[in-house]
Amino acid sequence: KIKAIPIVVVDDVEKLNSTKQIKEYLVKLELWSNIIKAQERIRIRAGKGKMRGRRYITPKSILFIVSSTDSPIIQAVRNLPGVDYLTPNNLNILKLAPGGMPGRLAIISQKALDILRQRYVVEKP
Repeated sequence: KIKAIPIVVVDDVEKLNSTKQIKEYLVKLELWSNIIKAQERIRIRAGKGKMRGRRYITPKSILFIVSSTDSPIIQAVRNLPGVDYLTPNNLNILKLAPGGMPGRLAIISQKALDILRQRYVVEKP
């Protein structure tokens, strides 16, 4: 069971380079059900957005925060429904709280967490 959000994982996760490996990893963490929920809720948009190239709405599921855009995990997760990825430099509130509702499940690597600490933590003199 998950005790705290965000989930901090070791840096070896960034080296996973196929969707199959990501699926196995998420099954071990018992998070694959979030992907299945997002996949089942894909639906056709109401209105004229259908004609303008925005036919389907996909709900958001897991956010991966990795240390760099060169990580092989980026190619592995981009095919999963509702999954997004970010680097610590591109972190924004629209990805962390889609629709203005905070509490999105985030998986952050240790290296990315160290980058965030260097960037945002103010050390007291």
